[in-house]
Amino acid sequence: MSFNTKNPTALFFDRMARAKAGAPGTLVSLMTNFFKANYGLSDLPKTAADFVLYDQLAVVGLTSAQFFSGAYTTTRSNFPGSFVLPQGEHAIITGLRVAYGANATVAATDWQPGVSDALTKQGLLTISINGQVVTTQLPLTSFDTNALSATAQGSTDASRGYFFFYEPLVLLGQQQISCNITWGTAPATANSNLRLELHGVRFIGN
Repeated sequence: MSFNTKNPTALFFDRMARAKAGAPGTLVSLMTNFFKANYGLSDLPKTAADFVLYDQLAVVGLTSAQFFSGAYTTTRSNFPGSFVLPQGEHAIITGLRVAYGANATVAATDWQPGVSDALTKQGLLTISINGQVVTTQLPLTSFDTNALSATAQGSTDASRGYFFFYEPLVLLGQQQISCNITWGTAPATANSNLRLELHGVRFIGN
């Protein structure tokens, strides 16, 4: 069973110990300082929240698929109303998760972590934010599908399908993110579908 490993007990206790009456939490203060220092922004909501934003597409027969771009629908994605975050609701993307499944209806796909299909896993992912490339030619084989043995160390099955960034990506409100996957040979398995998730923490409005 998957579980949240981003906030271990020791860190949680430290954050509670440093709390001050009437003051924002440590994470909110750090995020506010970071965005102001690097982007000169002050119109920031006061609530920080973990997030998972996804987009999902049929990819069979394609040599290129662009996620978080094009026609937005609520059956395709859970972005808040469009593929652009609201003003001031800036995000720090700490990792990506890819899932694969086969179904004639994308929204009904039984998503499994990583990419198991032989041709689909040959894809290369390039990410652009506001027109600037921030991650390039990341192979889909980076999104591991394999369950671990009982003796494996340093990882857990909860991390299947994930790629964690050493350098997190910053997505500001009103900026466009585009995740383009290309294949030399198009996926051929019938009804092949991909789901791409952005994971991290962001400001949210009231």
